[in-house]
Amino acid sequence: MTDNVNVEVSNTDEASYDHLRHFVEKVEGLVANEDYVAAGHLVADDPTSAWFGFRPDRLYAIVDVLISQLSGPGHFLTTVHAVMSNPDPDLLFSQDVVVGSEEYNPRQQYFLAVIRMSAFRSVGLHKDAVEQAEAMRLQQGRLVSVFDRHGGWALSTSVQLGISAMLAGDFHRAVSAFTEAQLHVEVPAFAFLTRDALVKAALVQASFGDSYDAEMLLARAEDIPRTSSWAESHIDVHRDFTEILLRGGQFAKEALEKIQLHDVGEMWPFYIVAMYHLMESSGYREALEYQLKMFETLPVPKAEGHGFSGSVIPLKRALLAMSAGRGTEAQELLGQADQDIVYTRLIQAASHLYGGRPKEALSHATQLRSQTAGLRLLELRRLAIVAAANYATDNVRDSLNALEQAAKFPRGLTEFEIRIFSPETRRLATQHIKQWPQEDGGPSTFLTGLPDPGAALSERELVIIREVSLGHSRAQIAENLFISLNTVKSQLQSAYRKLGATSASSAVREAERRGLL
Repeated sequence: MTDNVNVEVSNTDEASYDHLRHFVEKVEGLVANEDYVAAGHLVADDPTSAWFGFRPDRLYAIVDVLISQLSGPGHFLTTVHAVMSNPDPDLLFSQDVVVGSEEYNPRQQYFLAVIRMSAFRSVGLHKDAVEQAEAMRLQQGRLVSVFDRHGGWALSTSVQLGISAMLAGDFHRAVSAFTEAQLHVEVPAFAFLTRDALVKAALVQASFGDSYDAEMLLARAEDIPRTSSWAESHIDVHRDFTEILLRGGQFAKEALEKIQLHDVGEMWPFYIVAMYHLMESSGYREALEYQLKMFETLPVPKAEGHGFSGSVIPLKRALLAMSAGRGTEAQELLGQADQDIVYTRLIQAASHLYGGRPKEALSHATQLRSQTAGLRLLELRRLAIVAAANYATDNVRDSLNALEQAAKFPRGLTEFEIRIFSPETRRLATQHIKQWPQEDGGPSTFLTGLPDPGAALSERELVIIREVSLGHSRAQIAENLFISLNTVKSQLQSAYRKLGATSASSAVREAERRGLL
């Protein structure tokens, strides 16, 4: 059997959203009648329908039967069977697989990239999945359009690139890919792919971007006709994540409780985002910390320190640790996250604020400007850090400048967005910025419990406290740093005052708590 033989499918349902049901019934009928050759040709000729029409476990069962019954099942069925039997990405780069595929056959190379992407996502290697999704795009551009008879391949390529980028933590690329998917002509047979692109784009916007855009995307998704694909129920759950983030309150609590974890799938990191948003804003921090630790033990697709999926739990736990004053723990958790994604860098900038290092916080936040631009919530968090860092160094002018930039955002700031800013800078904005909206005075949710302005240690003071933590005497410190004993004494007094300490041991403990040591 070859991969390129076309078996005609009835055109009766091809232009309707029942195409997938018709396809599944056709294959099931052929298998039941033991016409394995025709069934094999049908699956290999229309893999998009097979992939989204059958549930994964049923597709594997059918492919398993075809592999056992066909003398020459072809490269596609053989590769699908191999990866579904053992989802090890290394297997898909083995000599057998590479030699078995035709280098200049774009159709085979396209589906090899699809399968590799899926394998990488199944083990949480989402950056590698993005590379394979880009390979899909390259090969898809080389395909003759007649092979994409239902128009699903190009649309699916954009959607899969967007999903892979979401999970890798590259949210700009995700938004771009989902926008590209929306530019495709809607394909009735695969209408769920268009709905998926709209819902996933809304989820990115609700999590890190603009809630208004998220609302508009969800409204458009509701107008998309439903199909019989198993993916529809998963898309519904991801829509629920988005609504939890947008609406909050009692609705969000009830919606979160109704979500079945087996329907969450690989989008579990955004379940964490929704759960954190709801529980943290309701003040359930102890329960939230317990839930995050519990999720760390679950067998979900993640690789520690790889992409957003390998970082979301330590990052959220780091935020809780920082707000509770556990600076050393927060630094350890931040070290477990992917250092290349913008969300990690943003929280690292915030950690400098919590550690009493406003200059470092300002430097890090300033460098992130190009990476947060275009994603409203990320940019507001960056501006909140800039405003708080400048306030902590008595630079009121630049603090007000950052607050004014935030106040001029389109449609003004929502109550949720106002609470991203620290209590001190919110008071400053209320007093001096006309565009700053009236607020209900609710607690800040991002920058809470920061050290008092002026409590940041200078570089010399920090060096001396580090010397103290090593057990060195004042005389030893003076000798090591080439400064006078009187300078050591005055610097220690200043450091003790800023740390709220009365002895060397209490100063070291407080410095450790803040994550300075």
